[in-house]
Amino acid sequence: MIPNNITKEYILKAIAEVDKVGVPAKRQSRKYYLRYEGKSYPPKYIISLANSFANAEELDPEVFSGGRESNDFLRSLGFHIEGGQPRGKPTAQTKRVTGLSRPPRPVTSRHYESCPRCKEAVRAMLQAIYGEVEVNYRFDVGTTPQAFGHNPYARHLTEIHRGLEEYRGHKRLVKATTLPHCDFYVPNPGFVVEFDESQHFTTARRVSLERYPDDLQLGFDRIKWIALCDRIHARDNDPPYRDEQRAWYDTLRDFLPAVQGLQPTVRLFAQDSRWCSLDHHNPNDVETFKELLQIGDVRVDRTKESDTRKTGSAPALNITKLGIVSRDYRYRYANGFRDFSHTLPSVLKLLDYEGCDAVLFSLFSIIPRESYDLGAALRQSQSIKAVFLEEFQDGTSRAGGRYVVHHRTSKGWEEYSFAQVFGSLSGMPQWEMDDFVSYEMPKRILGNCCVLLCGESNGVKYSQKQKGVEDTFGLRAAIPPKTTIVLNPIHDRMTRFELKLKRRFLSEAGRRVISVWNKGRKDKNGKVKDGRNPAWTIFYDGKAADDEVVMIHNQLDVEIGVLDVKQE
Repeated sequence: MIPNNITKEYILKAIAEVDKVGVPAKRQSRKYYLRYEGKSYPPKYIISLANSFANAEELDPEVFSGGRESNDFLRSLGFHIEGGQPRGKPTAQTKRVTGLSRPPRPVTSRHYESCPRCKEAVRAMLQAIYGEVEVNYRFDVGTTPQAFGHNPYARHLTEIHRGLEEYRGHKRLVKATTLPHCDFYVPNPGFVVEFDESQHFTTARRVSLERYPDDLQLGFDRIKWIALCDRIHARDNDPPYRDEQRAWYDTLRDFLPAVQGLQPTVRLFAQDSRWCSLDHHNPNDVETFKELLQIGDVRVDRTKESDTRKTGSAPALNITKLGIVSRDYRYRYANGFRDFSHTLPSVLKLLDYEGCDAVLFSLFSIIPRESYDLGAALRQSQSIKAVFLEEFQDGTSRAGGRYVVHHRTSKGWEEYSFAQVFGSLSGMPQWEMDDFVSYEMPKRILGNCCVLLCGESNGVKYSQKQKGVEDTFGLRAAIPPKTTIVLNPIHDRMTRFELKLKRRFLSEAGRRVISVWNKGRKDKNGKVKDGRNPAWTIFYDGKAADDEVVMIHNQLDVEIGVLDVKQE
């Protein structure tokens, strides 16, 4: 997969680099060429090289495809792709390629979040609903905390600005004297709409969002945006303070209503929908867009989702019998949703009958919405004392949100939540991993179990030199001896050989590591390779222990297993 934060600017930097040093012989292209200023360049190598500017390392050619994927990505950035023999003067180290023996196959279109037609579709939808819409509208307001000094949130803005300065030590974040333009402004009734692509979801943005006051009204789900920052973890270090600067300008747009007397700022995540597929002349599409806007009555209100109370303290669980649940996340159930909501009450009832005291669902678990009440299913349980699931947004692509541990207390059911922090160590500085082990891991210790979400199991590192896994950052050491269960729910099947080695390593010294994922993931060729059946692995004390799981046959279109985890 090509990282979304590779912009046109980085592609141009890669082209300039190739002009200087040329293309390695093994990275030539034989079918397609990027044409720029009369020269031909190999598309896949240009993208790999551009990643070194965007994410500090060349993109491994094994993780994305040449041909359609690379070509469509470059076209979405405005570049021209040709098939056949390259034209123009070859660059250094290149060899002229002879013509093809047959014409290249037609390249079908693939959608990317940088699609310019998506923003145009959003404008057309806003215009169809509200009438006048201003594009790239600029408000005459300053960009320093002092410029917002006469509003009730001045103190909070000062704290956010200080937090961004302290994040990486960059003290001069603001260059513009007036706030850069907003994507859209709707004069009547008066609100801003921002279209957020992946580059907006950074650690710096999380730093700012976490400091927002609770009473600040927003036209988007702040918890979801924080979770997206953790999941996407974008970086833009040109200039070095770019992430902090972008986060600060986004913050000012969110606080703008307090100064201008506007309605709350609305934000749309570019990957939540294929926006360009919406037709503003189609009433059904207009209604769909209104729901995606989350404005007014259709806006998600998490306080109405269930009658469970939220708590900031980690529960002290004692799991002895665990239910494990997976599904094919392409499947749309009878209620119209591609999540566990339709089957969850029956699954909990079945596992409650089996005597389970905890249930672990694969990630992308529940789409949060006002019409769905999880509390009713929880209240009917007798044996079950904890349910682990992830909230997510479904669309053209899926976006994970809060990870919620629903747990029973003497006062009733309560929620404890957090979010995935990272998926890979690639490009992750040492201090971020140190922070995860020191500050995040203690939040994940829940009595006799702890939770590592998806690729966070990469916190133990495979050493090519030693041909084994090492606790380089002290993640395994941070798990107390009394915590004998590591729950590792996953979004979809991961096939790299070292992942099993890492789970095995985490299970040493008498622990169980339980991983469960969804089926239905397509590889780069569009084929689904679900692998073995069912979709989970169990390791105990350094050995595979999948046979400990008892399969529960059902007609719910899900896979269910029961694992006895009593300490031996």
